[in-house]
Amino acid sequence: MCYGLVAPGNAMATAVAAQMCGEAENAEFHEGSMDAKLKLMGIDVASFGVYNRPGPGPGWDDTLPFAYCDPFKGTYKKLLFSKDGKRLMGGMLVGDASDYAKLARLCKSGKEITGDPDELVRGKAAPGGAGEEDELTDDAQICSCNNVDLGTIKKAIADGKLNSVPGVMGATKAGKGCGGCIPAVTDILKKEMLKAGATVTNYLCPHFDFSRAELCQVRISNSFP
Repeated sequence: MCYGLVAPGNAMATAVAAQMCGEAENAEFHEGSMDAKLKLMGIDVASFGVYNRPGPGPGWDDTLPFAYCDPFKGTYKKLLFSKDGKRLMGGMLVGDASDYAKLARLCKSGKEITGDPDELVRGKAAPGGAGEEDELTDDAQICSCNNVDLGTIKKAIADGKLNSVPGVMGATKAGKGCGGCIPAVTDILKKEMLKAGATVTNYLCPHFDFSRAELCQVRISNSFP
């Protein structure tokens, strides 16, 4: 099978390296995760778990799809649930993949959903119930390409006193695949820096000491004296 993703390729390489180095002669690659969050032509896309309902046959009656499309925001979301609506089996996100980490974690955990399926589809409720509105556990996957979790990123920032996204990327490999997780890595870095008492700016990039809004004002001022 040709996966077309970095993560399964890394898993294959790990098994080969373990055998060649004599660390585990029986190391094998069995199956690669198809979960992925990517950016295609500037559009965020993501999929996890069972994201397509199988055709008529075995498994057809085990899942029910729930799709939501917002033509004004240019977003599409389809989640597959168990027939009783209690468990998330998988899904796909297009245009807005901000809920990917939480939804993928809920799917992998197999936990029952405390709310209604439509709350997950519309993003009105946090997956898994109260207490998880904005918090991810340290084992939550941030970079699907290189399988980097939140705990690894937080530890690297604290241990290395990192203060830049390139620094985090170099220490953890997060964001070195497709780059779709870089916004999440940036947010994590800023939160950890604030916790440590460091100064955090909202500059657009390291080369300009302006935020996006400030840069826009500079442009307007220069255009209309």
